[in-house]
Amino acid sequence: MRRKQYVLEKLSEHARTRRSFNTIPKTQRLAGVALFTALAIILNRSPVQFPAPYASFLIYEVWEIPIVLALLIFGLPAGITVGILNALILLAVFPGSLPSGPLYNLAAVVFSLVGVSLGHKLAFKAGRSLKAIAILATGLAIVTRVMGMTLINGIFLSFPPPVGFYLPHAVVYAMLPAIAFFNGTVVLYSVPLAYSVVRGISSKHGGLRLAYAVPTRRAQYYSRQHTGTGSNLK
Repeated sequence: MRRKQYVLEKLSEHARTRRSFNTIPKTQRLAGVALFTALAIILNRSPVQFPAPYASFLIYEVWEIPIVLALLIFGLPAGITVGILNALILLAVFPGSLPSGPLYNLAAVVFSLVGVSLGHKLAFKAGRSLKAIAILATGLAIVTRVMGMTLINGIFLSFPPPVGFYLPHAVVYAMLPAIAFFNGTVVLYSVPLAYSVVRGISSKHGGLRLAYAVPTRRAQYYSRQHTGTGSNLK
């Protein structure tokens, strides 16, 4: 009986997850994209940033959090759209020391979003808690981002401006471990913080539809009964 209740609950949650993005009004999605794009730009120009102690040319910032939020609330297309709009605005107004720098940022963000999307769906379908979902999503985002950006940086940083810094290949290869560590640690705080915000939103506004649903306490109860393990929504 418990197994039947658990299966029915999971089927119901999966159906709600598949419908959630389509049931969010288009005007609401557009407003959300505009809001999170503006927030990403504001945070891009905010003083909330500091250089990595192991490589001063790498800067830790928080502007990626709104892009991950756009993914979790409105879906992967919305998250990528916010990332693209953020990159285009930065290209036009604040390109930084390398004119193509915002494009590198965009590539890093897209790799992260793909990892989050994949990890969330895998863990959710397995009936895991929100904590477990966030852990797997963060882990896969680190893998996809580090692998993707190591490849891109290894190929393009040796190109002359505006594509790269015209660095010798030996220098580029020596820099790759530090850049890889940087990319991994950016994901390590950006994605969990975004999940914390989503958890707060879903707990205060239970009727709010999210593109990436979070598990209900009832579903987790049946999951614990079914698997024989204990796990709370944390």
